[in-house]
Amino acid sequence: MVDLFWMIFELVVNLFQSAIVLQTIRAILKDKRTGKKANLAYILFVAILFLELSFVNFIVPFEGIGIIISILIIYIYSLINLKGTFMQKMFWSIFVMLLIMGITTVVLSIEGCIIGKGYLNLVIQKDLYRFVGVVIIQIVLFYLTRFMIKRTKKDSTYSLKWNEWFVLLIIPVISIFTMSFVSLIIINIEDQLSPMQHIFSILSILGILMTNSLVYVLYVNMQKDHAKQLEYSILQQAFKSQEKSVEETKILYQSVRSIRHDLKQHFQVALTMLHSGKINEAVDYMEKYNDTVLDGISNKVFCDNDVVNYIINSKSKICSDRHIKIYIYIANEIPEFSDLDLCVLLGNALDNAIEGVSGEGNNEIYLELRNVDNFFMISVKNTIINSVLEDNPNLISTKNEKEVHGLGILSMKEVVQKYNGSIEFYESDNKFCCDMLLDIPDNMQFKSKNVHNRTNY
Repeated sequence: MVDLFWMIFELVVNLFQSAIVLQTIRAILKDKRTGKKANLAYILFVAILFLELSFVNFIVPFEGIGIIISILIIYIYSLINLKGTFMQKMFWSIFVMLLIMGITTVVLSIEGCIIGKGYLNLVIQKDLYRFVGVVIIQIVLFYLTRFMIKRTKKDSTYSLKWNEWFVLLIIPVISIFTMSFVSLIIINIEDQLSPMQHIFSILSILGILMTNSLVYVLYVNMQKDHAKQLEYSILQQAFKSQEKSVEETKILYQSVRSIRHDLKQHFQVALTMLHSGKINEAVDYMEKYNDTVLDGISNKVFCDNDVVNYIINSKSKICSDRHIKIYIYIANEIPEFSDLDLCVLLGNALDNAIEGVSGEGNNEIYLELRNVDNFFMISVKNTIINSVLEDNPNLISTKNEKEVHGLGILSMKEVVQKYNGSIEFYESDNKFCCDMLLDIPDNMQFKSKNVHNRTNY
């Protein structure tokens, strides 16, 4: 009966640890999928990790020997199902298992010093002391992982550099081997150790854990620093965009002044032709004037949002100069999102579409703004001849100064995340598509009561 109780107890502990470990990494890195698929993948790998822990426990008494296998299982789960870079996933796979190993060793060593029992006895003996020690380990593990989830920024839009990852990974890896070595020494020669040597062995393990705690703090601070750098880069990009807008507005104003100055003369010429009965010549003259002068000045009003109007007009002018047709569809009122955020999303998406058209065949861009349930959708599509995602699935900039040009998509992702939305890049019907959804807060006002349906240039 006692053996049955301990077997069930061990299995429950292994199941608890498996669920806690994978749930911690899942909460930090976030699922690639949503709904049932994500939950089924989680349950499947909890079962695999549980079986591995249970199998190792029945084969060997010391759980740390199977640490490498556990790390591999966690890493495979994160590769298949979680967001983030390869290095992020490797870091958390190692760090969480190191945490379990450290907590187990420290708690049982301290308990052994207090009650006068050896570490190995607490690992293999089936008594109340072992029961209490294992329960304490699970409680400490639970609260430490909750603390890490709360403190760690759940964002995978910016990755650390390789040299930074090397610093973060080398210490936990060395710590795992060092802690395993120290633990094995304690198990094999603990009868020969004096009380003071026991204390020093515990302090050495605590020192290793403290060192890795500093690694964790360093990781969190690096994340915060990179987030601030990204925010600064986005603001810098928006500022440059506004500077460009001011210059384009000045050019537009000068063009309007020039047109107003010359308009009277052109009307006089056309009236003279009409009075002379030269109706066809007057029509031809005004059409040429319209094609060469007025079409170059686009100042259409699509909605009551000046930022949206300006961006569409300025990008439409670029499209006209490059012989690109742009189709615009605004189906609903526009929520009062930040002008800066709209500038980042619309400006970057249309710039990418303009750069993305092949220059051969039908060069077309489609812009659609509308509400989808409680979300505001910005959809930008451009025609392509060859697949973009097939050759460049991560949409890495092919321009010079990749650090600068690559910020466009990062800026868009940051803004979308701010509004609890999503951004998706895909290809359909020979078009490259970018769909963005922004959550509309319940208290947000709307602009653009004058809704314009479909417009093309």
